[in-house]
Amino acid sequence: MRNASGLGIAGIILLAFGIAATLIMALGFLSVWFLNFIPGALLFLACLFMLAAMAEGSRYLVFRGYSANLYQAGHLLTILSLFLSSLAGGRIAHAAKPGN
Repeated sequence: MRNASGLGIAGIILLAFGIAATLIMALGFLSVWFLNFIPGALLFLACLFMLAAMAEGSRYLVFRGYSANLYQAGHLLTILSLFLSSLAGGRIAHAAKPGN
């Protein structure tokens, strides 16, 4: 059970860093084109850690409560933000390449 809590906390920390990196990317501070893929990578790792926490916690708990629904909704929103951040990073990277 301790593994599930550690994985969940690591996922939430990676989610915070991914959101901060997405905001930095959106403001244009990541000038080199390949750095725009860092927020997507952080959000992908956050999705993996959150999913691993749900899988590890499901061994011991039955997810029926309100907090479990909130965590699963948060995981779904993390996947959505991963898609949007990767889409924005790809568009910014394409526009920042020389010759465009």
